[in-house]
Amino acid sequence: MSGFLVIVTAAVALLVLFVMLPELSERGCLLRRWSRDTYGAAGNVTDSITTEHLSRFIREHGLTESETRPLQNMRTRPAMMPVTLLLHPYLVRRKGRRFVRSGRQNLLIGALVTIALIFPPVTGMAVEHPAMWLGSVINIAAFAAGANLVRQCMSDTSLVNLLLTGKGD
Repeated sequence: MSGFLVIVTAAVALLVLFVMLPELSERGCLLRRWSRDTYGAAGNVTDSITTEHLSRFIREHGLTESETRPLQNMRTRPAMMPVTLLLHPYLVRRKGRRFVRSGRQNLLIGALVTIALIFPPVTGMAVEHPAMWLGSVINIAAFAAGANLVRQCMSDTSLVNLLLTGKGD
């Protein structure tokens, strides 16, 4: 049983880490930092990174010119920019004019449910085997990172739907 829990813990943690890679990249960190800037000032590097991520999101979802304009105008309000969707465009898909959760976001939510199920037994086993505390810590870190990403993605999805359709979720 302990071997199975170790394998599941490692697999789920690697899945969450793989999904989080764009957040951890240099460009992802720069885009996050820019979005927290209250002035909206962008340097050449930040502007090119923002343009690159916006273009990728637009291409990925096949947005029209009229749908692209509101997203492009968000550059003047970086705190409102849907940075999570720009970094992870595959976490949503188009369904008509609206964006909904994609299979990858559902997989991430499934990983969070798996962590919630395996965390109690792993922690219980850590009482007898101190080395298993590492599994508990890994589960906590993966759950926190994944839950934060899902929360931000849902918020950004609502914002993009409001921009494109005029109706929130």
